[in-house]
Amino acid sequence: MRFLLLFFYFLYFSLLPLFSQDNDVLIVKFQVQSREDAGISGAQVQVIQNGKNFSTLASDASGNIQLKLPLNNDYTILISKPGSITKKFNISTRGATMEEGRKNIYQFEVEAIRIYEPFEGIDYSILNQPLFNVTYNAKGNKFDVDKSSINAIQQQLSQLFAAENQAESKKKEAEKKYQDIIKKADAAFQKNQYEQALPA
Repeated sequence: MRFLLLFFYFLYFSLLPLFSQDNDVLIVKFQVQSREDAGISGAQVQVIQNGKNFSTLASDASGNIQLKLPLNNDYTILISKPGSITKKFNISTRGATMEEGRKNIYQFEVEAIRIYEPFEGIDYSILNQPLFNVTYNAKGNKFDVDKSSINAIQQQLSQLFAAENQAESKKKEAEKKYQDIIKKADAAFQKNQYEQALPA
């Protein structure tokens, strides 16, 4: 009997940190989207905690993700999918108020994270840096985006998006020219004008 009591005693205190970890958390929600704002299912979301792998999840059928991050840690969130660019952002759950004897649960919702096939000839090295940092705001007792982290790379991101839009316009223009050639060729073949069906 004494051995059984000792067993449950040690079991309780060995599991206590796990229960505490589950109670004191930041719940992060976001959707993984394409350039066309459609939800992407099966996107991989890797969570790095204090430099070590913490968990890896996949977005659901609508592209949604929910993370439970224990407080008092630093995280990097990486979002990727084969054939698409990878994006990441940082979250620090340090400094948040943790009252004893109660569940300390915070929530934060990130704007959509868009991943997509990279355009040829564009330098994406800026995405090796986090898009933004999320930190605890003591005044509001909540988590929020650190605006200085956005300002630090805003200019480079704007240049990247401008280059992507230009590349997308050229791609659409090339596709339109190709479709025009196909239509012209089809019309010529129907009239047995084989020489006119060939591209110039």
